[in-house]
Amino acid sequence: MKNLKLILICFLGSLAIWSCGGEMSNKTDSGYDFKIHNDVSGTVAAPEQYVYFLLDIKDSAGKVIQSYRNGPTTPSIKLPAKGDAAYKGNQLMELLARCSAGDSASIYIPADSLQGLPPGYEPTEVFEYTVVVDEVLSEEDHQAKQMELQKAQQEKAMALKAKEKDIAAFTASSLQAYKSGKVSDILELDEGLKYVIHELGEGEPAKEGKYVSMQYYGMTMDGNMFDNSFKRGTSFTFTPGRGEVIKGWDRVIPLLKEGAKASIFIPSDLAYGAAGSPPSIPGGADLMFYVEVEKVFN
Repeated sequence: MKNLKLILICFLGSLAIWSCGGEMSNKTDSGYDFKIHNDVSGTVAAPEQYVYFLLDIKDSAGKVIQSYRNGPTTPSIKLPAKGDAAYKGNQLMELLARCSAGDSASIYIPADSLQGLPPGYEPTEVFEYTVVVDEVLSEEDHQAKQMELQKAQQEKAMALKAKEKDIAAFTASSLQAYKSGKVSDILELDEGLKYVIHELGEGEPAKEGKYVSMQYYGMTMDGNMFDNSFKRGTSFTFTPGRGEVIKGWDRVIPLLKEGAKASIFIPSDLAYGAAGSPPSIPGGADLMFYVEVEKVFN
């Protein structure tokens, strides 16, 4: 998600502010165009409160190029006092301090007013930033929410770690069956990329551009485990089709649905190539992954 962070930094440093709770106009004081989508009656966020918000960034054609809307967690900011150094010059905080829960709006920022754009974003003329305030919480309620999230994460981690031994055995068995030619339901793509679906899943497809949460267990073809998410007790999240993972993953994962379980057999050229990934993956190594698609975020 490097590019998202870069564009968001540009947003924080260059954006003028409109007020959700005050008088509406078509331009900010600095001349930026904006549009109010939803102005909910309610108490605006106050200093020392936490604002949970969603954010979409669109290009000139209206295509969402980055989003904080449907990820596994909702970003939040603690609002400082207006005289605090952390508040001054931070336009996003100034914006959120004028909003109540449910407020949403878009502001349109010319690309040439943003500094340090990552490669690939220069062609667009205007970025549209859409912000939605999800909820505003007191310090006490925020801490309670974080404790609940932490508890859920700990329980999930324990469950995943408890599965590691069984997953390791299943992955090794699948690899042995593949190497001995006993897999009859194998699917093959170009360049020698192959996969077997163990469970189809019933959710949304993990197609390119979607934010996906995964579990995986990786082995070299001689049966050595080089990495797995079960041992860590955490999910791996990425967006297929954006080069955030090896090519073999980018090609196969979009063919799977939420809830799917599969084994993927990836030739070296679609993995880490001649260089490998020392010390665990030697140069020229073909790889095998057992994967589970946990969640596809729309």
